[in-house]
Amino acid sequence: MKKLLYSILALVLVLFIGIYCVLFTGFGNNFVKNIAEKKLNENSNIAIKIEEFELGISKINLKVLVNAMLEAKVNGDFSLLSQSLDVKYELNGKNLELLKITDPLNIAGNIKGNFSDFNIDGKGVIFTSPLTLDANVKDYFPTKLNLDANNLDVEKLSKIAGVDYASGFINLNANVNEFDKDKLDAKALISIYSELKLKPSITKDFGIDISRFGKVIIDSKNTYKANEITPNLQIKSNILNLTSNFEPINLTNQVIKGQVITNLSELAFINPTLNSNLKITSDILYKDKVANINSVLSGKNINTKLTKVTINQENTTISTDLRANAELVRLQGGELINLVANAKLGKSGLENADIKGLLLGANSNITLGKNDLNASIKGLKSLALLGLLNQDKMLDADINIDAKLSDLKNLVGNANLEINGKTVPSYFKKAYDLDVNSKVNANANIKLSGAENITLDAKLITDLVDSFNANGTYKKGIVNANYNASANLANFNKMLNKNMSGNIAVQGDLVFDKILNLTLNSNEFFGGKLNAKLNGDKFNANLSNVALENLAKSFDLIDVYKANVNGNLDYDLKQASGKLIANLGKGHLKYHKTIKLINTILNTDVTKVVFDKGDVLVNINKNLIDYNANISATNAKIAVSNGTYNTLSKVINASILVSFNNNEVKGKIAGIDEDVKFIPDAKNTVENAVKVLDKLTGKNNSEKLNETLKPAENLLKGLFKR
Repeated sequence: MKKLLYSILALVLVLFIGIYCVLFTGFGNNFVKNIAEKKLNENSNIAIKIEEFELGISKINLKVLVNAMLEAKVNGDFSLLSQSLDVKYELNGKNLELLKITDPLNIAGNIKGNFSDFNIDGKGVIFTSPLTLDANVKDYFPTKLNLDANNLDVEKLSKIAGVDYASGFINLNANVNEFDKDKLDAKALISIYSELKLKPSITKDFGIDISRFGKVIIDSKNTYKANEITPNLQIKSNILNLTSNFEPINLTNQVIKGQVITNLSELAFINPTLNSNLKITSDILYKDKVANINSVLSGKNINTKLTKVTINQENTTISTDLRANAELVRLQGGELINLVANAKLGKSGLENADIKGLLLGANSNITLGKNDLNASIKGLKSLALLGLLNQDKMLDADINIDAKLSDLKNLVGNANLEINGKTVPSYFKKAYDLDVNSKVNANANIKLSGAENITLDAKLITDLVDSFNANGTYKKGIVNANYNASANLANFNKMLNKNMSGNIAVQGDLVFDKILNLTLNSNEFFGGKLNAKLNGDKFNANLSNVALENLAKSFDLIDVYKANVNGNLDYDLKQASGKLIANLGKGHLKYHKTIKLINTILNTDVTKVVFDKGDVLVNINKNLIDYNANISATNAKIAVSNGTYNTLSKVINASILVSFNNNEVKGKIAGIDEDVKFIPDAKNTVENAVKVLDKLTGKNNSEKLNETLKPAENLLKGLFKR
């Protein structure tokens, strides 16, 4: 028996020593400190560092730093045996100058009494606002709470908390004296009042336009009287207004009954496309540990008959019906949404849900289990979807979606997407000044093997692009893919007002991260190579050894020169403007009716001249193109200057100089498209005629014939201006 008793005493002693070592020694303090700090920082946006933690048999010393900006200290005496404490506390701002805060933040006070009945007092200043606190906690219930903190700077407090969403002030006031929770017959008032101005950082972080909210006033007055609590909350602003109306809550039977009415004068602050107001009337009843919230939504273009939420100790059930017409997203037509949805949530999360009915014009049937999803959506209207997402309405199509996820949490499953429709001409005309009216048929198979492993295989056919095939990945909202595409240039004739022909095929890489980035490469681009990049609306193309003759024929340009070209094009699709710088290799002029008169004047065939090199500069501004070009050989050169071309009217104008064996022909090229003519300079023609006469007579007739041929010059001017 003694051995057993000694064994028990030894075990108790070992446990006591163990507890003492864990709680009241330097080793134990560090052990507890590290675990506590880790737990406090888990799943939190607030950084907490425990700088000091000393817990002895009768003393405590604690210093904690929050977000490196707020230091909290607690130190003093306590007794586990008598269950008493007498400690001091401090709250001090640190490093606030980094946030451009020069005002102080200091609060200090005492906590004194025993564990079940202690007093708290405090005084200090929060920036420029004084604070006083006088409270008593008895049996862990506040029987006394007098707090005054007025004109607290919300912007500075928010910055210390690591956010910056509002400026303004808040008043916190409490007047609770000798509140006996057993008798529950005391009177008390706790009020919160705040006037806020929301900051643009909300728009940046959440995409919500708060510019029209104006001043936001929050006013909450909560009264305690005769065993009853009456809560009250009001929010006022230009857009959002909320009022609550609760019956007095009896603290004995714990029945809560009241109504909350929320009015939104518009929904455009969420998304500029949304066209409706919204009123939400919620009736709330809590009784026998069950909460029932019945809400009715009504707006100009959206409503529900009833949204019912039931919350008990085991689960939460939600049922709703939602209706909306096409005007909600500023479209013409009738009903756009007519859904019935039900969901059940347990303690561990979603247990099951189903959504059935009309979803953005589509017949939809969506079911969810604890960790799986099956969805069939047929005929979803792309215009409605783009409007709801606040994206440009460039495509009018029906979208079919079939999806089956066996592991919803880890995103494992398959999906198929079909798109059948056409482009919206008005969008492309306004955005790019192009007449784009094309059918669009697309199909995509998507395989999901986790959030970071989503692969896709897509095919696209339009009236413009004969084929487009891509395969790639989707990770963190970014699409990466490689693709190949082919098209007949004739497909673009109507859009560009051209008469093009021929086929092109390109391949490259595609990235979509808010904007489209892609490369276009071809090793068989009209006899040469094409390497191009598109970054949003910015397009750059590099041409290498491309046959100008083939390029001109295919793109419906005047075919007057045969050579290979190397060039670089920069073009802004949105502005429809750009610049082309090109170098021409060895080549020659091709016969054209504009060349015939030049040959006659020079008494030679300039199409036989082989030019060694050339350069071209082209500036593009919508339908207006201006250009300059120079080509040269050992004994010849051609310079085209101040050239203009209107792609709509197809009017061409340019000055030209042709030099061959020290003979020069000057003039203009003018006309419409193929009906372009060479108009020689009259004075230059007379001078060339004199040179011919000099050769025939062997004399210098320039001075003698200058006055004689003056009438001829005037005659030539008149002839070629006709």
